[in-house]
Amino acid sequence: MTWNVGVSALAAAVKSHLQTELSLDDSTCDLRPSGRPPATAGELFYAVHSPRAEIDSFHQDCLSERLGFSVSITMRGPVYPTDTQGTELTFPDTGLMDLARQVVELLHENYVVMGAANGLLPAGADPIIEPAYFSNGDSEPQPVGPEWFYSEASDPSQNIPAGYTVQLVFGNAHRLQSKGNFVL
Repeated sequence: MTWNVGVSALAAAVKSHLQTELSLDDSTCDLRPSGRPPATAGELFYAVHSPRAEIDSFHQDCLSERLGFSVSITMRGPVYPTDTQGTELTFPDTGLMDLARQVVELLHENYVVMGAANGLLPAGADPIIEPAYFSNGDSEPQPVGPEWFYSEASDPSQNIPAGYTVQLVFGNAHRLQSKGNFVL
């Protein structure tokens, strides 16, 4: 994982945008080193994680970077009874996949997020010139065990999900840094 000023600014802008648009706070949406929520998280948590900056190419007079990040949405298992989890997790307007679609709609090709990220760059740094695009995601909620929540199973012989998560991947935000103005 590469942390540079561009991807750090982008991740912070994504977190802020999700919090504003979805009425979340740091206890329900935050920057995380992985998609896992903190142990103290409630029933639902949005993790902005896996920021990446890849060198796209070296041009004669500039450095071309492609920036990306992931968003994971985790729902603890007790939110829905086990016998209804399949229906509730995928039924429109009630489940985790609906929340995932909402995040994609909020972040895909979002120039407001790009502008907010540029506002977080150090003075004189070259801006991000293209927004991030949704590139991949889970097609259904993935079951996670108690370890996902920094916990242990009461009966390790039973393979009962402690919750579910959906990961969404965004990339290709483009930043050009002019020669002599490299700020990593």
